[in-house]
Amino acid sequence: MVATAIQEFNLDMDKPLVKAAMLASIMAEYPNELQYHGNEHYRKVLFHVLRLISVHNGMFDGTNRKLTNSHIAILLIGACVHDLGHEGGDNLRDGMYTPGQMEQFAMNLSRPYFEELGVDSDNFGELETIVFCTDITFFAGDNSPCVRMKKIYRHYFWDDDREDVSMMMMGKLRRFEDNPRLSLMAMILHEADVATSAGLSYEQTIKETIAIMEERGLKIAGPKTVLAFLREQLGETMFSEASKRLYGRVMMEVIKHAEADIERGRETFYED
Repeated sequence: MVATAIQEFNLDMDKPLVKAAMLASIMAEYPNELQYHGNEHYRKVLFHVLRLISVHNGMFDGTNRKLTNSHIAILLIGACVHDLGHEGGDNLRDGMYTPGQMEQFAMNLSRPYFEELGVDSDNFGELETIVFCTDITFFAGDNSPCVRMKKIYRHYFWDDDREDVSMMMMGKLRRFEDNPRLSLMAMILHEADVATSAGLSYEQTIKETIAIMEERGLKIAGPKTVLAFLREQLGETMFSEASKRLYGRVMMEVIKHAEADIERGRETFYED
């Protein structure tokens, strides 16, 4: 898939970022058979990133919002390695939440390989930030890097100034300062990460929800879990224009199906 993307997007294989994208695809095939955060998930996210890049650049061709080849390469890398070495579950362990813990672990695994290929520190920093913002831990609330990233995105692209996002641009999120393009890239990677769970069909949403909950040792996945995820974590909407076009309608249908299941008394997906 990455080799095809390099060809279709006309990326230069002599560039360190493009070499890193190819290497990232190989690293992502190192066996990880977790029920949710395994190799299949990495492939799904890459597939959705390719769709989103293509649609986005088609919509914004000829404008300064079009993604450059370097941006595309960073997104390909992020899709492949954002959950590299994942150990299952999320960043909430024994009641304690550490923002971006597993995501940073993936970056720590990747760093020496990308540095060997000549990826510079600025590009790696951008990659680190967008991967950090794929942390969408349940119940993390406003502490979630993903939730904060979305507020920053709304500030840049929706002119939403209801909150002072300058206070959120700290740590790895400081790279969003005066950098709306990076928040767009973070949004695309995030929406690719959740697209299979939220934007394909209710049946697929059920499969993904069961997988991620069982990976945490829980057999409680049900329509209420779906609604909590779509409402509290995703805000009941896709944000980027490309995601709205690709997944927005289906996401609304998923919400309606989950609401209907709740109305008829369905508690979990293990019952008819």
